[in-house]
Amino acid sequence: MLSKRKCSVQYTGLDESKFDVLETKSKLVQDLEEKINSINNPLTVIFRGKVNNESGFTKILETAAKMPNEATFLFLLGLEDQYSNVPDNVLI
Repeated sequence: MLSKRKCSVQYTGLDESKFDVLETKSKLVQDLEEKINSINNPLTVIFRGKVNNESGFTKILETAAKMPNEATFLFLLGLEDQYSNVPDNVLI
C-alpha cells in the first residue's frame, strides 16, 4: 500500500478569481468571436491543453470532423504545439 504522505493532488486549470474582467474585449477576442459567428454552428466547444495522447486532442479533432454543421471547435494550445490540416469548423 502506498503511504498517504507520498501522495499529493496536483490541480490543473485556471483560478479565474485572479483575473479582472475587462470592460473592452481585445482584438484577438473580437476576431475569434467574429470567426466563430461566421461558422454559424449552434455549439462551440473549447479545448485548452497540449497536443499529446493524454489530452485527448486527436480524439476531439476526429469528433470535430464528424460534426461540421453541429459544432465549432476552438483549441487553445501552447506556443510549442503546432497542428495543421484541420476541418473547417476547427479554430486553432
